[in-house]
Formats: sequence, C-alpha cells, structure tokens
Amino acid sequence: VEPLVDAVVEKPETVVLVRNPVEATRLNEDGLAARKRGDHAAAMQLYKEALAQDQNHVWARYNYACELALAGQTKDALNELTFLHKLGTSDAKRALGAARKDSDFASIKDSGQFFRLTNF
Repeated sequence: VEPLVDAVVEKPETVVLVRNPVEATRLNEDGLAARKRGDHAAAMQLYKEALAQDQNHVWARYNYACELALAGQTKDALNELTFLHKLGTSDAKRALGAARKDSDFASIKDSGQFFRLTNF
C-alpha cells in the first residue's frame, strides 16, 4: 500500500509543499542512526531531508535543533524550537518539554528565549 501524500495544488501564484510523513519518519530514524554512530554531519543532513518531506515533522525538527545546538548554531537551534512552539501541537509541546532536560541544549539552556519556549 502506498503511503498517503498530500496533493500538490498547481496555481501559478501558489506553491504548495507535498507532505510525505512516512518518508520524513524514515529519514528521521536514519538521522538518529547516524547520530548514534557519531556522524553528526550525516544526521543533520538527514533531518533536513526529513523536514523537506514534512516541515511539520516534530521529532525531525527537534532532532535537527539538537544537532544545531551541539554545533554551536544557537540562533538556528532557537529558530527550530520557535517553529515547534508556533506549531503548538501536543507532540510539539512534548518535544519542547523534553528539551528542558536534554543535554544537547546545554549551550542555550540559559537563554531567555529557550526558557520562554520550553516553559509553558
């Protein structure tokens, strides 16, 4: 059975992204495996590819934010967490709650923005 994919609406003035959450989940899992092997560059790339498949994939975005924080890309990591905050789904809130305890975010935990995003 083929996974359901949101249709692309073709209008000259509108671009609609195709969502493929099944592929995004697979890519996110591949990213986790790469990270477990210590290949952070590959993990980051796989999370980006997952988000290209489904920009609202909470755990791919969370894992991407982790990698950004570990790489010292503070602003970008906070931007990803801000996206989750704005998404506002129960999964996004769970992810933000998990971020409070995640050592991957040690470099940004003391920022006011991190506190505001994760303490709701």
